[in-house]
Amino acid sequence: MRKPLLDFTRESNLRAPRTLDVRLIGPAVENHRLSVDDFERLIHNIQLVVKRLGQRIAGQEGKRQGRIAKDIESSCSLDIVAIKAGSLEVQFGLPKPQTQPHLFGDIGVNAIESLLDGMSMIDKNSDGWPKDFDPSVTDPMLEVGRILNHGVNEIEFKYAGTKRGQRKVRYTSKLRTRIEKRIETASPEELIIYGFLLEVDFKDKTAEIHEPLGNVIRISFESVLEDVILSGARKQVKVIGIGERDRAGKVGRVRAQHLEIVESLESDLIAESQLVLDQGITGTDPFVNATPLKNISALFSGSPDTRDPDVILRDLRMLRKPRNLDS
Repeated sequence: MRKPLLDFTRESNLRAPRTLDVRLIGPAVENHRLSVDDFERLIHNIQLVVKRLGQRIAGQEGKRQGRIAKDIESSCSLDIVAIKAGSLEVQFGLPKPQTQPHLFGDIGVNAIESLLDGMSMIDKNSDGWPKDFDPSVTDPMLEVGRILNHGVNEIEFKYAGTKRGQRKVRYTSKLRTRIEKRIETASPEELIIYGFLLEVDFKDKTAEIHEPLGNVIRISFESVLEDVILSGARKQVKVIGIGERDRAGKVGRVRAQHLEIVESLESDLIAESQLVLDQGITGTDPFVNATPLKNISALFSGSPDTRDPDVILRDLRMLRKPRNLDS
C-alpha cells in the first residue's frame, strides 16, 4: 500500500468507505508533479460533477449555472484527505452522514455510485446513456478530461464504499470522445414546460408555449390531445413531453405527451424566473382584443416628420457634442 505524501486525517481507515481515490497515469506525473492549473481544474470539476449528480438524484433538473440546494451542497462536498505517491493519486472524502437521513438516502455516496455507473456504461459503448448524465454533468466531465491532453493517459477512479466491494473505472481519451459525440448530438429527454398556449394549428398539430420569461417553445401533439389543446388555448398550461436541448441548453421542439390547464403559474417557477405578474392578467391571452394601429401619428405629439432625410441627418449631426475623453 502506498504511503501518503500528505495525509489530512488520523482516521483514514475509519473513513475509507466514504473516500474516492483519483489516480493520474501518464508521463506528465511520473515525477509526482503536476501544474497548479491542471490540478485546480481537475479537482474543481470532479467536485462539480458529484454535486450536479447529487442534484439530479434529489429530483432537481440539472442546470449548468443553477444554484445547488444547501443540503445537497453539504452532502456532496469533497475534502482532500490525502495525496499519495505513485503516478499521482488524490484521495477525496465525503462528509459524515447526516444525523437526520435524507429523503433520497446518502446523496454523496449515491452521487459517486452514479458517477462510476455512468462512466462504466459509456466505456462499454452500449446503446444506452446514463439517465443522470445531462448537460449539467457532461460539461464538467469534459473539463475533467482536458488533462488527458497534457501528458496524462488515464484517470483512474477507485471507490471502496460499495456493497459490491471496491470498484475501479478509468477515464480514457476514448471515453471522453464518446461524451463529446453525445453532446454534439442532441438527445431526447423528458421536459416539463409552463406558459401560455398560443398559435394552435390543428391541421399541422402544432402550437406554441410562451414561457414567463418570453421564450417560445414549439410543441407538436397527437390527435388524442386535441380536446385538451382546444380547451387550453390562450390559457396557462403545463406540458410534459419529449424534447431536445442544443449545446447551450436551449429547448427545441417538444413532442407533447400530457397537457393540463393550470390556474396560475406555480410559485416556485415564478420565484425561479424572478417574474412579477401583473395582477390584472388573468388566465386568458391579454392581447386577445388587440387591433392594428391605423394612425401612426398617435405615437407623436404632432404629425410624423415629413422633412427630407438629408435634412434630418444634417440636423442630427449638428446636435452631436464631442466627447471629452480626459474626464
